[in-house]
Amino acid sequence: MTRRAKKMLIPLQIGQNCTLRVPDVDRGPADPKNFLVVVMAECEGLYTVGCREGKLASKFTAADLQVISENILSIDEVPDTEIPLDNRQFSTLSVTYIIRF
Repeated sequence: MTRRAKKMLIPLQIGQNCTLRVPDVDRGPADPKNFLVVVMAECEGLYTVGCREGKLASKFTAADLQVISENILSIDEVPDTEIPLDNRQFSTLSVTYIIRF
C-alpha cells in the first residue's frame, strides 16, 4: 500500500504553485477553504511553502498540497517572515481566487 501511494504522489517542483486546504475546524463560515502557496524547499518528502504574508512554519507532504497549472505566485514575492499556523491565523491570510472558464 505504501509503495502504491508513493508512485501516485509525484514529487513537487520548487517554485510550483499549489493550494493548501484549511481544515474545517480551523476556519469560520466565511473563511476560504484553501489558499494559494508556492513550494519553496523540499527535505525528505516534506515541503516548505510560502504565501504572500511569509513562509509557513509547518512543513507539508505532497498529499496536503494540490498542484495548480497557473503560476500566480513566485518565490521572490514571499517575505522571509515565518508564520506559525494556528486556528486564529487562517482567516487573516490573503486569498487569491482562481477562476477557471
